Amino acid sequence: TEKFNVSGGYRKESADFEFKWLEGATLEKTEIDEDIYTLGVNYKLRDNSSAYFSYSKSYRSPVLDEFFDFYTNTVNSGLKAQTSDDFEVGARVQFTSGLSLGLNLFHVVTEDEIFYVLELKCFK
Repeated sequence: TEKFNVSGGYRKESADFEFKWLEGATLEKTEIDEDIYTLGVNYKLRDNSSAYFSYSKSYRSPVLDEFFDFYTNTVNSGLKAQTSDDFEVGARVQFTSGLSLGLNLFHVVTEDEIFYVLELKCFK
């Protein structure tokens, strides 16, 4: 109906990493393969206001300096892509003066978070 608006998207990404020493022998290999998607529903309450819900699946791939430990001169090929499920619900109001007001609540669930451990001097 005219009161509902639905949007969505999908993307597939993959990356292959191969770490080699200068001599050419393969040291480590790892592959990251992720499906990313989003879905949103918007409901028009009145001409100037709406309520919405959205969900998205996202990821962050490790970068080179997270794979490689410069202190120990080793590669951590066990790092996985950091993934998260993002939930958001909210409302928007547009006033006749041009001013708008929005209120939202969100919740993010993250798995395999990539962070630096200072004591170990490496990324986990």
